[in-house]
Amino acid sequence: MPHSLPLLALILLGCSGPKYKQSETPQVSWTAQSAETSEPDRKKSFFEDFIDDEDRALDIDDFLDRDLGFLPLVVPITEPAIGFGLVGALVFFHDKGAAKPGVPPTLTAVAGGWTESDTWLGAVVHQHVWKEGAIQYLGAAAYANINLDFFGIGSTPDNDKSTALNFEGFFLVQEVQFRMGQSNFFLGADYLYADMTTSLQLPILPIPPIRLKQRASGIGAFVAYDSRDNHFTPTKGIHTTLGGKWFGEAIGSDADFLKMRWKFRTWIPLGERVTLGVRFDSEAVTDETPLYQMAWVQMRGVPAFRYVDNIAVTFELEPRFQITERWGAVVFGGVGQVASGTGDLSSDDNVYAAGAGFRYLLARRRGIQAGIDVAYSDDDFAFYITVGSAWLR
Repeated sequence: MPHSLPLLALILLGCSGPKYKQSETPQVSWTAQSAETSEPDRKKSFFEDFIDDEDRALDIDDFLDRDLGFLPLVVPITEPAIGFGLVGALVFFHDKGAAKPGVPPTLTAVAGGWTESDTWLGAVVHQHVWKEGAIQYLGAAAYANINLDFFGIGSTPDNDKSTALNFEGFFLVQEVQFRMGQSNFFLGADYLYADMTTSLQLPILPIPPIRLKQRASGIGAFVAYDSRDNHFTPTKGIHTTLGGKWFGEAIGSDADFLKMRWKFRTWIPLGERVTLGVRFDSEAVTDETPLYQMAWVQMRGVPAFRYVDNIAVTFELEPRFQITERWGAVVFGGVGQVASGTGDLSSDDNVYAAGAGFRYLLARRRGIQAGIDVAYSDDDFAFYITVGSAWLR
């Protein structure tokens, strides 16, 4: 969906470095220790770049360090709401070989994706970093055609009747954030423009779909705190963001409405090889919000846009177990709910999901784990290919 920007997350997740304050030494788990240097006089072959010098296991650190100037990415899409597919991207690094450890790179990416439901998307993304990460900018433009099943606003788990829903159009994202001194706090501002056509096929009448073209233009502000020890696969720390966005006719929106969101994640070490992750998300919109901007439950095992309303809340736990230096496992479970207002939140409408997966340390020096998660909910069974934390989706 446009407001979650899953494609942008995939691109940046595959390219960014872990975020640390430059005054600190990067603190990562025992699974991400620095590798011993290889023979300096012998240039490694292309295939040797995928073998770690220390344990001779599959590892992509040396490949990511290559002075190629760009990184190709091909990632499967397994979201049950839109079906199986692929997303591919070319990421061009503007500071390859000059970026400092712990500072996100300056990059430009072009990407496209397609799924079996004839959902497709093309996007251009640019990320720019100044003053060793103290100032960070993100811009993206995309055109999307998204096909999925719609179960209605305020749907409950016992509702299994759906109709075809399509979102098609252009959207633009602009975001800048500034670190507050040498702290872990950031202040930021963002802008979203979306020109989307919503098409809804009525399930009873044999007539063409109802089409509604709506523009949304909104400016917002946010405050964030990020003390994670690793951007990809944290073992400790907190990452939280609180922000709001105003959409108004005065700046090009077809309707006036507000959108507010609080995201909270923390990772708690329980011994040397166990990390407990805790996630809480809440999102709320006011009346007159276009359908494609409404709040919805985002949780593994629950199809995207299955539960939609003015308010959405999600709580999830994920213990992660490091079995060997390279291999690990996760189990996870959560609960979510949507409602038209705070007074309508009720445990009777809870949506539950749970699952398990494995992890492999794909890039040891960067601390990047990847794996596959299998999840169940009241509505569906799904599997997900995960790079880094699943909560970066």
